[in-house]
Amino acid sequence: MYRLIAFAALLTLAQACCAQGADVPLVRTPGDLAALAPDTQAIEFYADDAAEHYSFEHLPNLASVSTDEQSLVHLADLRTVKHLEIWGLEHPNVALAHLGQWTNLESLRLDGGADTLRRGLRHLKANTKLKRFTTTQSLTQQSARDLGLFERLEYIAANFSRFAGLGTARELLGLPNSKRFAHVELHFRDTVEPEVVRLLAKLPGLAVLDLRWTTQIDDFTEPLRGHEGVREIDFYNHRLTYRMMQNLASCPNLERLHLTCCKGLGDTGLLEFKDHASLQVLDLSYVNGVTPRALKRLRCSKLQNLNLVGCSGVDADSMASVARLPALRELSVGGSESFDDTSMALVARMNHLTSLRLHNAVALTVEGWTELLRMTWLENLNVERCEVPADVLVLLTALTRLRTLNLRGSANMSDDLFLRLTELPMLRYIACDTDRLGEDAQIEVHKRHPALSQVVRPPRNTPYQARWMKTQRKLAELFPEQIRRERLDDSEYWWQD
Repeated sequence: MYRLIAFAALLTLAQACCAQGADVPLVRTPGDLAALAPDTQAIEFYADDAAEHYSFEHLPNLASVSTDEQSLVHLADLRTVKHLEIWGLEHPNVALAHLGQWTNLESLRLDGGADTLRRGLRHLKANTKLKRFTTTQSLTQQSARDLGLFERLEYIAANFSRFAGLGTARELLGLPNSKRFAHVELHFRDTVEPEVVRLLAKLPGLAVLDLRWTTQIDDFTEPLRGHEGVREIDFYNHRLTYRMMQNLASCPNLERLHLTCCKGLGDTGLLEFKDHASLQVLDLSYVNGVTPRALKRLRCSKLQNLNLVGCSGVDADSMASVARLPALRELSVGGSESFDDTSMALVARMNHLTSLRLHNAVALTVEGWTELLRMTWLENLNVERCEVPADVLVLLTALTRLRTLNLRGSANMSDDLFLRLTELPMLRYIACDTDRLGEDAQIEVHKRHPALSQVVRPPRNTPYQARWMKTQRKLAELFPEQIRRERLDDSEYWWQD
């Protein structure tokens, strides 16, 4: 789960660095490399054989590379790369030595593998142009100190562990280039000490604090009071007081606030945000203290994304109030008995929505599900852990603007229905969990719609799993590029699970 959250937080940078997608060629052999056009600018490079020789001389414009640790040795003589992603970096302090002569890097992402980055950044000191640095590994005092080697560095996204917390925070704050940091994104683990947050709050570029996987030992929001740089704060299962909500609401440029499963949070605390001028994303999923009283007074003029899944206070009256939010485009609801057919009827009239997520909508009857068919303007529909009536599933073909469709958790799938749904003219991603979909149907969809990502998963602990694995192997042989893209897309849409 933590890997997924880290991925989600860093996804935007990954896309900017290497622009992964179907148009980025995959290179495994010297033959694959030699076949590339001279104007190729981005590749995914995973060498099949370390003993082979790979020549990049005919690619003078190659600027973006996504690769792994084993392939780095072949890139040592490459000088043109500006954007680099390295996946599965198990030995960063050794592997990065291959890049010691590079001088043109502007953005670097280190993903997966070892938990800690120590001295590896020293190998990159010749890269005086480096502006963006992202890693899912934990910063140490040494690696934080080495970030001072890059005078142009503006963007940092990294994990933060309590074992090096206070010392690492001091190193970051003391860097000669720290005033240039326009965006610092930190994902915390373990325990958060208020003193660490107090130090980090002195960074004017502190933008994101992901505290979801931490243990709260004291109020660490006080140092953030009035902080003008903070854009996003994420909590999970923390106990928040009214005073803490006041501190968070005082951050004038806060855009995204996630309060999943937080305790002690009631209407009074939420009302601190009722008129927040910058808030764009508000996640109140499974916050039971929120009632219609607070939702009726929510008037955030820029709020685009609201998550109310599992909130017992969501009823028809509160949905009528939510419908009046002028900028709302994405809504997540369900997970409680109070979200019923009447509530769904009100949602179905929100013609400003582009994305709707219905999670475990246990109180909806056929009448409520039929209301969904009115929303012909939807671009993204996520129906999870819901048993959608078969008659309604068939009629989803009327939602002709859908670009993504997630039906995970709905068992009413068949080969014929799957083929019909994939005919939606703008659809680019479809997902379902089923043990009823045959191999022939999946092959047929790949043939008909090469640009469509279809992610089919088997229900757990079912006999269908063995057949599903066989189908996946066959699909990978027949459509290797499509399967590669689907795996990337499935990571991008992990939040729909």
